[in-house]
Amino acid sequence: MQKLLLILLLISSTYIFAQKSISKESILPVNSPNFQNLDSIFSNKNLIGLGECTHGTSEFTTMRKQIFQYLDEQHGFNTIFIEADYSACLRLNRYVNGAEDTIQKAINELLYFAWTTEEMKNFVEWIRDYNLTNKAKIQFVGCDPSSKSQLNFRDSCMAVNIIEYLKKNASSKGVFIAHNGHIANINNTKYGNSRITAGYYLRKSLDSNYLSIAQTTNTGLFNAFTYKGNTPLFTRCELKKANHQSLEHQLSKFKVPILIVKYNAIRKVSKLYYTSIGHSYGKINEQYTIQRYSYLTKNIFDYVIYFENTKETQMLIILNNEKFTPKH
Repeated sequence: MQKLLLILLLISSTYIFAQKSISKESILPVNSPNFQNLDSIFSNKNLIGLGECTHGTSEFTTMRKQIFQYLDEQHGFNTIFIEADYSACLRLNRYVNGAEDTIQKAINELLYFAWTTEEMKNFVEWIRDYNLTNKAKIQFVGCDPSSKSQLNFRDSCMAVNIIEYLKKNASSKGVFIAHNGHIANINNTKYGNSRITAGYYLRKSLDSNYLSIAQTTNTGLFNAFTYKGNTPLFTRCELKKANHQSLEHQLSKFKVPILIVKYNAIRKVSKLYYTSIGHSYGKINEQYTIQRYSYLTKNIFDYVIYFENTKETQMLIILNNEKFTPKH
C-alpha cells in the first residue's frame, strides 16, 4: 500500500510540475509564413541565431527559410551565416549571386549532410531568384573554420568570423544557422568540462542585438549517423514521444502543432531535459553512447520553436562513403 501511495505521489508531483512549468501566456502559435504576431521578437536585432536539435530534420530548414524571408521583407536582413566551412561556401555564394553553375555542384561543396538536402536546395534557389531581381543582394557566408577543429575553438572562430563580418559590412543584418548547441549562450567551465559556445561570444559582443531561437521536436524522423562496429552508417532514425521530464513533453500538453515559447518564462528550467542530437546518434562504441537528451540551464536561449511532429530531410546525395564521414 505504501509503495502504491508513493507511485501516486510521484505521478501527481510530475503532473503539477508539468502544469506549472510553462504558462499559457508565455507561448504563441507559429503561423508560418506570416510572422506578424512575432514581429516584436525580431525588432532591433542585427543577428538572429536559428538553431536545430538535430542536423537531419526537414521542418527546421523550411522554418528558417520562411523566417528569413519575413526578416528580409520586414526588417532588411540580408546575410546568412551558416555552420559550414568558409571556403566551401564561396562557390555557393557566387551561385546565389548569379554565377553560371549548377545548384547540385555548388551545394555539394559543403560536404555535410545537414546542408546537402532538398530543403536547403529550395532555400538556396529562392536566394538566387531573389538576387536576380533585386538590387540589394543576399549573401551566403560560411563561418565555421573546420569541422575537425576542437569544439570550443570552432565556436570561438564562428563567433569571431560573424562579428568581424558585421563590423566590415555595417549594413548587414543576418541569421546564424547552426545547431542549438552553437547558437546557445553557454559559458560553462565547471568541473573541468569546459563548454563555451559561439552564442556566448555573440551575446557578449552584440548584447541585446543578438537573439537566439532554438528549434526542437517531440516526435518524428530524422537523419543521423549511427554505427555498426566502427563503421558510421547514414540512417533514418526515430524520435518517440519525449520523456515526461523533458521540455518537449511539457510543450506537447498545449496541443499546438507549432509554437514558440519565451525561454526565460519556463519555470524551473534546470529540472528539464531537452532533445540535443548532432551528427551521430546511439551507440558509438562499447564505452560511448549518444543519448537523446541534455540538461537545460538558465538563459541559454531567448526563445524555442517547438514542433509536435517532424520528418527527416530529403538528401541530394548518396552517403555512406568515406567522403561524408561525420563530424566529431
